[in-house]
Amino acid sequence: MFELDQRLTALAAQIDEVLGQLHIADFHYPTARDARSLKGDFCVVKLANGGSGLSYTLAEDHGFDRASMSMPKPGERAIDWVERFALPAEQIPGPQRAAALATINALYNTLLRRSNTPLPAADNSFGLTDVQAGDKIGMVGFFPPLVKRLRNMGVELTVIELRRDLERQHEGLIVTTDRRKLSPCSKVLCTSTTLLNQTLPQMLDAAPNAEQFALLGPSAGCPPDPLFTLGISTLASAQIVDDELLWQRLVAGEKLGSARRKCNLVPGNTPRTSELLAALR
Repeated sequence: MFELDQRLTALAAQIDEVLGQLHIADFHYPTARDARSLKGDFCVVKLANGGSGLSYTLAEDHGFDRASMSMPKPGERAIDWVERFALPAEQIPGPQRAAALATINALYNTLLRRSNTPLPAADNSFGLTDVQAGDKIGMVGFFPPLVKRLRNMGVELTVIELRRDLERQHEGLIVTTDRRKLSPCSKVLCTSTTLLNQTLPQMLDAAPNAEQFALLGPSAGCPPDPLFTLGISTLASAQIVDDELLWQRLVAGEKLGSARRKCNLVPGNTPRTSELLAALR
């Protein structure tokens, strides 16, 4: 069993027990998209009595046959979907794994609401601090707006991608499938889809000189403790504050906007999940 998945699953199970064994109220998965596109979309799990969780979905998974695959349904127990996240990756299809992570994130969001805990607001969009010209910065996953901003700041940027057809090299920019190229980087931005494809520990190992390693994106809305333990310095995620507005905007294909608050979590500013659970027991 993948160790990080096991830790997140166990922590989500503790949350579910303290919250009273919650059930799923609704579920959204994006419509089929061109699998060649770089853009994915979000799936969302909404729990009964409030609380929602997001997970990014991989573009190659969007065209699956819904009639042949079980997905979350209203009334099902949240824990049954949480436990799927701990299955070996080869035993669970991508859409189900995304739904399982969204359920974990929904439970954490519900815990924050029940304990009246606002997470720290984001103070920058990078999740990195003190970025200077000449810095060697790694990026796992291609974030076009951030690539443009970082290049304008004069950094040396190395982007790790899965697709060989995206590989290229320009002055100050390398796009490669070779994660070993992260080794010289002192700061790393990493997509939270690495939680879905189980590559996050490999990326951390490939960046031994990273003083900062930030995990970005909606999939990172999970309990942060196991990620901090693993070596993540910052979680650049979001706290969902309006379930109904979130749902409306997802279904309409609109930006999420004020339905969520962008957050930057670091070990020093984030309460331990065990502390939040103890306050509700």
